[in-house]
This record gives sequence, structure tokens and C-alpha cells, in this order.
Amino acid sequence: RVGPAGIGVYQFAMSVLAYFSLATTLGITTLAVRDVAADGRLAREIAGEVVILRLALAVPLFACLVLLAPLIAPSHQTRIVLDIVGVMLIVEALTFTWVLQARARFGTFALATLAGPVVYGVLTPFLVTSGFKGVERYTFLNVLGLAVTALLTGYVTVRHVGSPKLRQSAYQIVLRF
Repeated sequence: RVGPAGIGVYQFAMSVLAYFSLATTLGITTLAVRDVAADGRLAREIAGEVVILRLALAVPLFACLVLLAPLIAPSHQTRIVLDIVGVMLIVEALTFTWVLQARARFGTFALATLAGPVVYGVLTPFLVTSGFKGVERYTFLNVLGLAVTALLTGYVTVRHVGSPKLRQSAYQIVLRF
């Protein structure tokens, strides 16, 4: 119902987001997986540091995306969709899929990672309409799917590892990075 033009707007926004997303990872979660796998007792501290670092990268990048959207978006509709998909930078920074990988909880990882797309897939036929309103809803549902994954992985992480904990201030973590 959204149509090729609407999907094109969404795909353009996701393509731009991909460039911004590259800068939010910088191998942080890969190093964290290695460190947690080596010494699982440090999982809470490493999780706290990773969240701070990823948010320290994601929030300014989201702000840059919102500020640059009027300059890079070919239409007003694309600018709106860019702003919505930009939220994924922050939501992705709050996912703990890497903790589940490091702790070898692959079944839980798979279920949590699949739950978001399932929620998205179930709601899409009911909520997506035609025209630009449908594109907006489609985009919001994608963000919702990622948020479901983030919530589930966060819940499982807190349940099995404990709440993320900081050994030092967030300022020191960012400076050390």
C-alpha cells in the first residue's frame, strides 16, 4: 500500500542512516564481546562502559543527522523520515545483543533479535496505510521493532548479568576512549 515512491523515501533514509551508524560502533561491541567472553565477571562493568560510549557517539550523530536532514533530503517527506530513522541510532546504542553473544546465550539472542521483526511484521498490515502517512507508520514500526529487541536484550542482560555498572564516571570513560 505504501508504493514504490514511499519505499524509496524510506530506503533513502535508511541508506543515509547506514553511514551514520558506522560511526556509532567503531568496533566497541566487538571488543566488549571479547572482553566479556574472556572474563564474564566483568560483564556488568563492560556493559556500563559500552552503553555510555555508544550513547556518547549516537546522541551527537543523531543531532547531526537532524541538522543535516534539510540539506541532504531531496524532499520534505524524506527529511521527516530521516528524523524518524535517526532515532534508531539511540535505540541501537541501548541494545545488549552483544552481551548475549559474549555469554554464549545464542538461543536467547536469536529469540530477542527475532522478536522485534515479529512485532513489526504483525503490526504492519494493520497500521500501514497508503501515501506518506503509511511511510511514516512503516518507519515508526521499524523503530518499534528495534526497540522491542533492545528492551528484551536489556531485560535478559539485567536478569542474567545484573544492571550495567560504571567503574568510573561517564566523562572518564569517554575521555579514555
